Amino acid sequence: WLLLQCIFIAEHFLGEQLASRWIGAAKNRFYQKLRNKYPEQQQTSIQLKDEKGDQAFPSDKVRVFRGGAADWKACQQWNFDFFQQNYGDRIIELHASKGLTDPESPQETARLSLKEYVDEIKTGSKRYLKLSDLVNKEPELQKDLKYDWLKRFRQPFSFSETYYTFMGAKGSVTPMHNEFPCNVYVQVSGVKKWILYPAGNRYFLNARTERRPYFFSEYQPDKSDASRFPLHHLAEKVEVILHPGDVLWVPPFMWHYVENVTDSIGVAYKFVHIPSSWKASRLLTILFFLSTRPSIFYSFVAGKIRKKDLIIAD
Repeated sequence: WLLLQCIFIAEHFLGEQLASRWIGAAKNRFYQKLRNKYPEQQQTSIQLKDEKGDQAFPSDKVRVFRGGAADWKACQQWNFDFFQQNYGDRIIELHASKGLTDPESPQETARLSLKEYVDEIKTGSKRYLKLSDLVNKEPELQKDLKYDWLKRFRQPFSFSETYYTFMGAKGSVTPMHNEFPCNVYVQVSGVKKWILYPAGNRYFLNARTERRPYFFSEYQPDKSDASRFPLHHLAEKVEVILHPGDVLWVPPFMWHYVENVTDSIGVAYKFVHIPSSWKASRLLTILFFLSTRPSIFYSFVAGKIRKKDLIIAD
């Protein structure tokens, strides 16, 4: 496992092309050796226990609060028609960050009105609006969320809280990745499936880095070729289906693959708590602060000065 750590660190600093050229063959041989040592078996699946909606608390484990936001105004009123009618003139940005865009439905970075985007959704477009600052810039929308409930997830010395908005059509996907902040995700409309793995499962998912402030993997649960991910059967999978009003707590660096089962709207309340990130993964925390694409200075300082939220991950 120490050798796997060293390989991952080398890939972070060398980049994809150099790492593949210099250590790619040795890495593949080593993974095959481990596969022979740990033969194929059924992937472990962990079932979550539903928490009561009035018991929000920080945890280093994934938690799902069934109906925790069911009585919120957002979950009762927000849908695609609501946004098209009331905020249709707002300009949104669609992004195509590496490792965070579905390879089966690629999209380009683009700017368009929310009305135009909703029209696309209604025709079945798979272009996915992720990490939008829509709610973060609209105080009236924030009033439809219960901030006092959400902030109970925060711990002392937490900072940089932000709302991110997600809208996508049925079948749209965000590939496997993880991220530095804590995430409280509110399923506002539609149904969404999350498949999650603990931070340490990066070995089994053949995780990728590239000095970015997030980490990603090309592993697709139940789809990927075992030859490309020879240790995937050792991973510990958690699968959650979210319905309107459900709230999901996702600790730092928890790997997740997300698919919209139906047309879907959600809001993520994210914040930074360095002790939680450090506890989840010391290595990933260190590499996060050594990221250069963009640098942490740009992420936390320049971005705030420009009053533009940093896109870290979905």
